[in-house]
Amino acid sequence: MFVSKNKNYSLQVYLGFLNLTAFFCLFFSLHKNSFDISEVLLGFWVLLFFFANMLSTKVFIKNFEMYLNVSSAISTASYFLFGLTPCLLVIIFGFSSFFLWKRWHFYKWAGTVSFWVISYSIDSFFISLIQTPFSYPWIIVKVIVFQAIFILLGTLLADLLISFGQKISLKTLLLSETKEVLSGNLMETFIYSMLACILMSLWLHTPWAVSLLFIPFYGLKLVMESGQKIQAELAKAMNALNDILEAKDEYTERHTDRVAKYAVIIAKHYGGFSDEQLDLIAKVGKIHDVGKVMVRDDVLKKPGKLTPEEYEHIKLHVQKDFVTNTIPPEYPLAKWLQLARLHHERYDGKGYPFGLKGEEIPIELRIISVADAWDAMTTRRVYRASLANDTALQTLKEGAGTQWDPTVINAFFKAYDSGQIQALQAEHKAKLQKQKWDALQKLDQYLSLESSL
Repeated sequence: MFVSKNKNYSLQVYLGFLNLTAFFCLFFSLHKNSFDISEVLLGFWVLLFFFANMLSTKVFIKNFEMYLNVSSAISTASYFLFGLTPCLLVIIFGFSSFFLWKRWHFYKWAGTVSFWVISYSIDSFFISLIQTPFSYPWIIVKVIVFQAIFILLGTLLADLLISFGQKISLKTLLLSETKEVLSGNLMETFIYSMLACILMSLWLHTPWAVSLLFIPFYGLKLVMESGQKIQAELAKAMNALNDILEAKDEYTERHTDRVAKYAVIIAKHYGGFSDEQLDLIAKVGKIHDVGKVMVRDDVLKKPGKLTPEEYEHIKLHVQKDFVTNTIPPEYPLAKWLQLARLHHERYDGKGYPFGLKGEEIPIELRIISVADAWDAMTTRRVYRASLANDTALQTLKEGAGTQWDPTVINAFFKAYDSGQIQALQAEHKAKLQKQKWDALQKLDQYLSLESSL
């Protein structure tokens, strides 16, 4: 799951423990439970599981985003119809087929299968304690409980993996996912539980109709992929708009790129962020200043101190919601732009445009705010030269708790001590030197041509 130059023995032990535990669960289930494979039609259910993984896709419901993968509903239905052992075999053979199709690395297949086998085995023990008849509405209640336990166990096992792999406190990871558990996972539990009940009902009455469920899911996948392509094109448009901004203000050239990279580095040292959250931070960091296309050149490039009127004018780059009005709110790009408007909020509530305070400001923007301030201080601006690192560090330290979130400042200093911040600065300076060298070479070629004429 995680590749590192230094061996992480605790992670290796954890992965080994997961694999051995999963093998024991399967062996115990095979030894304890007997079943007639002809009654199960194992190959058919494995095929269903495989296609479910192939058709998995992201679904957007208003401001909620979930990864729809109905393989969980299929394996749950197989458990209630045939028992634990056939269910585990469906999971193992289904993921094996998907592993071969997608050319996963072996460790990814082994880890994924282990998660599912262990979760379903523990889940089976708890659900066996609920003695109810196999009839409605009791079966719906049992399926919902089963699905909820499975999702919680899977989350815990995955968080343990991240904790060992990235050396992040398990408590920090669990707390960071509280909102997701209370919203997204509840919706996933309900959706997968209802699908499992539908699958069971179809199998018991009209087995051949089970495969027809994949028709609407295939259509949904096509629609969602089309929407994602539109999002990609919109993101390209935003990048182009950002390039126009940087062409307009040469003093902030590639500022947004650096802010995005600084922010991701800080977030990793802060801990508890998923890959999707890190991607969100990078995207918002990239477009955080896009509103400056509205600011007049005489204000944006003024070498001296701004007047009160000019300062109010420059605030327009976050006060005017000039882009999101034209983008449907359910699109992620609208969310990125709304978040980008908050990068001038302050931890003490004295920022703008809304005067948000403390944790009212999304953590992603509290991180981007620090990254933005650091890059602004350590690079040249039209109104001043770049500040030395020591001066900028002292400014951040003094602003912790007032302008910036102190926990984010701590994460920044951890990143600085690791040398990653300085490495990015050095990369920027090297690019500037190359640009200057290329410009001198072009000038030299031009002067040589002029002299020859």
